[in-house]
Amino acid sequence: MKQQGNINIEYEARAMISEEQYLQIINYFVNDKSKRSFTNTNTYFDYEDLSLTKNHIVLRSREIDDSNFEITLKIKGDGGDIEIDDSLTSNELNDLKENCLIKSKVILQELNKLNIDINRLVKVSELKTERIEIQKEDYLIVIDKNHYNGKIDYNVEIESNSKDAAIERLNETFSPFGVTYKKGYISKSRRAIFKL
Repeated sequence: MKQQGNINIEYEARAMISEEQYLQIINYFVNDKSKRSFTNTNTYFDYEDLSLTKNHIVLRSREIDDSNFEITLKIKGDGGDIEIDDSLTSNELNDLKENCLIKSKVILQELNKLNIDINRLVKVSELKTERIEIQKEDYLIVIDKNHYNGKIDYNVEIESNSKDAAIERLNETFSPFGVTYKKGYISKSRRAIFKL
């Protein structure tokens, strides 16, 4: 659903699951031919007072399998999240993680529109996710095992062409495992940043 260097609206529905549910779900999909597994590490940036996160703005870098790097600005919208991302070189990633130095023109432009002072940005948290994705005809199934702040937790999500469709697909896919969509899901970024 992402396009490099582009602005997209992402429609997702998510649910937290237990370790037992996680094991049941990955076992159910173990032989699915469209299954793709990888690891990604998100590093989150914010002001020291976490005001970006408090205002539902997420700025992160992502390393996928230590070979693919990107920067993403995510802004919570009414129906779906607005997501702006751009690819990074390994040097740009290092500059970002070590010095909070952003070189992506598309991200800098969007941060400027939001009146975000890039000189105040600091690295606030890191989260590693072992991810399984299963592509269906008109939606994507995501199964995550997350490591952050000395904790491990699990979640599932569905990405689709509307929020309602994502919720419907989540309930269809995961209700056999005792998982249904509920409002009030706390995002991975907020769990990691606020140390929940």
